[in-house]
Amino acid sequence: MDDLSKIAMLSDLDLWSLVVGFAMPPLIAFISSVRWPSWARALVAVAVCLVGGGMTAAVSGYYDGMSMMRAVMVTFAAALGFYRVFWHPSGIAPWIEQKTTPRLPWWYDKDTPR
Repeated sequence: MDDLSKIAMLSDLDLWSLVVGFAMPPLIAFISSVRWPSWARALVAVAVCLVGGGMTAAVSGYYDGMSMMRAVMVTFAAALGFYRVFWHPSGIAPWIEQKTTPRLPWWYDKDTPR
């Protein structure tokens, strides 16, 4: 087997991390709010992928640090890619975000300084 084919091969951990990464954007959309700043939403995405990737590695039987980090990185990259390519254009993730964000009271005026 040459070096290129070794690089192109995906392990079971990589494949499971891709599957988990595909499922992460709806979960992130459920947790985050439309009104949060972008840095807070990004922090939630990183935290959810950190937990999801770590759990994927642990359930798959990979307990060493390199495998955990690899699973987290693949999960995060897959979640970001699937969000941009599938979940956001389909309107599913934005719909989840809108439906799970609490509504502001009728008396709230966002232009009034607090």
